[in-house]
Amino acid sequence: MKRLVNSFLMFSFLLFLLIGAVHAKMSAYFPIANDPNKQEIAITAATDGTKYLVPLIVIPQPDLWSLYAQFVSMNGTLGTKVTIQENSSLMLFDAKAAFGGKYLYIWTETGPQYTSVRGIFIDTDGTKGTPFTIASGIPSDWNTVTDIAFGGEKFLVAYEKPYTYNNETHTAIYGKLIDLNGNMSNEFKISSLWGGFNLNQIAYNYIHNFFLVVYRDAKDDKRVLARFVSPTDGPIGSEIIICLLYTS
Repeated sequence: MKRLVNSFLMFSFLLFLLIGAVHAKMSAYFPIANDPNKQEIAITAATDGTKYLVPLIVIPQPDLWSLYAQFVSMNGTLGTKVTIQENSSLMLFDAKAAFGGKYLYIWTETGPQYTSVRGIFIDTDGTKGTPFTIASGIPSDWNTVTDIAFGGEKFLVAYEKPYTYNNETHTAIYGKLIDLNGNMSNEFKISSLWGGFNLNQIAYNYIHNFFLVVYRDAKDDKRVLARFVSPTDGPIGSEIIICLLYTS
């Protein structure tokens, strides 16, 4: 296991150097959310190597939420803007995407009592499929955070939901694997006990064919933890302590 961790860290470091060498020159800023009548925000982007897909969240005005997927060319030209959902009374947030032959766009949908993690496939030409539910029944007051990555012909979608142990409840990290046909695995628990996400914390190592999911200890935020996940078998090995965070 230690060899796999070291290999993964070296792979990530070399990839960082490669990206830095290729993109050493920065372009000028250009607008992506460019509707003057809407407050749009974006958290992440995904790419197929020829263009980018940027999930856009429209902040409610006054109480209706909307989601879009904005295509952006490699030179910064805005392409097709795909409507995912418009004017919803449910809170639509945490929109993210990953590419693996086609894009899988995910978001959280929060009502008065429960939050669901939803997804939709989008082709490179902007054609979209039918929205589907990845996880549901998460209490809405837990502000669920998600993440997504692609590797080994599968998307890994990970998300938070509450977990109770010894009468103590905090968030834990769960996940599902989804193939390009939309077939979904059973839900599995990634964190051994509790865990919480910040933003983007899943990476895929194509050499060894596994994901690494990184998260914090959701009980006291004093540890950064990780777990390997196989595209075929789900979580593998034991939880790893990346570092300890001490406070005075």
